[in-house]
Amino acid sequence: FVVLTLLLIGCAGLDLGKENLKKFEETSRAYIMALRWGEYETAYAFKRPPNVDDEMPDFKHLRDVRVTSHKVKQTIISEDEMIAKQIVDFQYHRMRNVTVKTVTDRQKWEYDEEKKRWYLISDLPNFE
Repeated sequence: FVVLTLLLIGCAGLDLGKENLKKFEETSRAYIMALRWGEYETAYAFKRPPNVDDEMPDFKHLRDVRVTSHKVKQTIISEDEMIAKQIVDFQYHRMRNVTVKTVTDRQKWEYDEEKKRWYLISDLPNFE
């Protein structure tokens, strides 16, 4: 009975971990797609809600940035599955200049158990 109980508890823990990882994959994919479609305000919403006193970013300088492709280079999940780091290369250009550039986005994510969602801790990519 004890072994069966421990086995069930272990399996439940694995399911919770799988659920967190699935949520991370979905969240990360949605964030990347927001950047791909030029929806920078939507991408910013993946960050923890700012304090009332925090200054909101000015998105004007991003209006002419067009992301043409992305490639997830590496994803590292902490042992407790509460922190994720991901490296993504974005290729982009500005509408006034057709030169394609690449920026490496080093993302850090944290899982909020209370809200049951992942939050971006790092900044948005620096599209020069």
